[in-house]
Amino acid sequence: MNNLLTMTNRLFTPHSPPEVDIATMISSPERESLYDFVDPHHVSPISLIVRKGDTDIYHLDDLHGKNIISIAGVFSHRYLLSQQQALAPVPVADIEAGLKMLAAGEFDAIVTLQSIALYQNQQLKLPNLVLGDTVSSPYTYSFAVAKDNRELQEQINQGLIILKRNGAFQLLHEKWLEGVLRPSNNSRH
Repeated sequence: MNNLLTMTNRLFTPHSPPEVDIATMISSPERESLYDFVDPHHVSPISLIVRKGDTDIYHLDDLHGKNIISIAGVFSHRYLLSQQQALAPVPVADIEAGLKMLAAGEFDAIVTLQSIALYQNQQLKLPNLVLGDTVSSPYTYSFAVAKDNRELQEQINQGLIILKRNGAFQLLHEKWLEGVLRPSNNSRH
């Protein structure tokens, strides 16, 4: 296995699919034409990330008139635009840049998939960011494998079953996807 895709924000097109043996991503009809997917393993809510103690933004409804960031072209960006047509989020190239700009005070909030934000914030060590509101996501993560690699697809499915049964999957989830961002204590009463 030579190709492990770790970028979380890569755009995929039939004209330029990355060659990978395994990657974790959200399944879509376009991606299913390029890869085979194992059973879904994770649902990430769409979350609002804000600066700790420096905001009057508590819910997605509070975003009107605010300077918000969304990662260009990804599922959460499309979802945000479909649910809140009046918003004009500033698209940025990737989650790392967006989180750094938010932490530096250049924007008021970022809307993105929670698991991506949690993982990247843990890597970037930005202590002034907290979770705001979350909404249920229609998107599930799966491991994608090269087309017709049924052996690897089955090995991953079996491995996930074992990890879930013995509790290791939950421990990994808590370590990497519940990270250092904690819900804000801010709330409207």
